[in-house]
Amino acid sequence: MGASGLALAGFVAVAAGIAVLRCAWRRQERWHAAAVACGWAVLGAAILIHAAAFSAEVGSAIAVTAFCLAGIAAAAFGLEIRPGRAAAARERFIDPSENPVNLGRAVLRMATTGFLTLVAALAVGMAFTACAPVTAPNAVVFGVFTALVVWAGLAVWAVTDARVLRTGGILLLVAAVAYGLAAWPGVCG
Repeated sequence: MGASGLALAGFVAVAAGIAVLRCAWRRQERWHAAAVACGWAVLGAAILIHAAAFSAEVGSAIAVTAFCLAGIAAAAFGLEIRPGRAAAARERFIDPSENPVNLGRAVLRMATTGFLTLVAALAVGMAFTACAPVTAPNAVVFGVFTALVVWAGLAVWAVTDARVLRTGGILLLVAAVAYGLAAWPGVCG
């Protein structure tokens, strides 16, 4: 069997694994745990099949991408639109013009979301750069990428968390620990 046949078998395995997981999670029966384990095993086999069809790096990337696309497709095909809940959600919507704005809280949220998330993400990126077990140019690239991803995640979390002071405190703690890890000689090896 050539590379194209193995790749096709890998895509079929991804689709089968997603289908088994979807069925297992939809029906809570006595074989639920075994079906979930089987679905994950088939997905693991799909990664190995793709790795055999291509190289380990390319095959695993293709398999994970196929896994994500199949999961999105399974979620889209199983989507239910319930008109009763949508109407109730529209009625519960609070118009921002009806709520008074607390200026101090708005400034604190802006500072937390904009400034503190950036500081904490840069600290995590620096710590990753200092501690990464790769060569220096690769460590810098990975550190910058890590900082961007962490910044996005922290910004989303900071915007959605209702407790601004708790968010700011946690972000300051993350920044202090990460900067300490990056600056302390000999910690990362």
